Amino acid sequence: MNDLSNKRIEWIDIAKAVAMILVIIGHSPGLNVLTYRYIVSVHLPVFFIASGFTSRPAENAKELKAHAVKILKKVFLPAWFLFTVKYFLVWHIGDLGSFENISSVIKEWIKSSVMFSCIDYHFLKTEYKAVGIIWYISAYCGLRILYDAVEYFFFCLKKKGSLKIIPSDKKEYYADLFHLLAVVCITAFGVIISDITVLPLQIHTSLACFILVYVGRKLKNADFMRLYVFIIMAVLWIPAVNAYVMVTGEILLFSHGIYPYFPVCYFGAVAGTVTIFYISHLLEKVRVLSAPLKFIGKNTLIIYFVHYFDDVWFYRLSEVIGEVHISALIRTAADLAVAALIIAVLSAAKNKKAVKEV
Repeated sequence: MNDLSNKRIEWIDIAKAVAMILVIIGHSPGLNVLTYRYIVSVHLPVFFIASGFTSRPAENAKELKAHAVKILKKVFLPAWFLFTVKYFLVWHIGDLGSFENISSVIKEWIKSSVMFSCIDYHFLKTEYKAVGIIWYISAYCGLRILYDAVEYFFFCLKKKGSLKIIPSDKKEYYADLFHLLAVVCITAFGVIISDITVLPLQIHTSLACFILVYVGRKLKNADFMRLYVFIIMAVLWIPAVNAYVMVTGEILLFSHGIYPYFPVCYFGAVAGTVTIFYISHLLEKVRVLSAPLKFIGKNTLIIYFVHYFDDVWFYRLSEVIGEVHISALIRTAADLAVAALIIAVLSAAKNKKAVKEV
């Protein structure tokens, strides 16, 4: 989603725009199996890896707390509010006619708010209803907060001399090594838990995606914008995705906790993301394309929220049109247009407020 730092990297915004468009298209029913397979292998990894690339690690407890509060206020709370609006005013507007119905709806809302699951889920004889695609926001926020905390722990190991048994000239090396091992173990734990159950607020998905943020951190200091790297990554992406689909018959689906042929599915996700990064770097030089893509990339959160509500009209439209790809393109264009209108209104209101304060 939107990076919370002030300094923006334009080609990253373009990559996020590409991923956002893929998200909208990927949610359109009836897509060609091969198209869907490659879309879902990268559309969310791009955001996870980009967050590791752009966000700044906390250097003290105060910064760590500030990062967490900012993510919760600017990303999670708006998502939870929009889920609440959709839950009561769209999904259950017809069930609010009596006190008994209201009581039942509120109980279901509380349970859904706790789990924030993409799918209906039964646990300990209790049914938890899905919240829809907004589940991703909870997973993203949990990932950012938990990863920052783990990263800060190892930052403290390096800076505060906690590794006393290790020679001072090797402390940074071993702290980084332990950090990597911790990330791998946490990722594996998240994948295992995802295969067993669903944790509140999609924490299992947050844990399973630790390695992707770590990759983003490492790419920040890597010289990967090379043609030969692009060719290698593109070549790896295609067979890696096909390999785990052929072996398991499944595709990488964070929303359903499916990580086929782990960790091969992550190789495909990383290779595909680096491929998109390279293409985005090239698109940055094409002004006629880069300008709208940068606008989309800077406003992915608002676009995602608009996309959350577009199923109200889209499925009726897709039935009328019939052609899957045309309806997917119309859906994408409509989401972007509505988001642009909302952004324009918010910008005008902000400017009006600024003028009054002056």
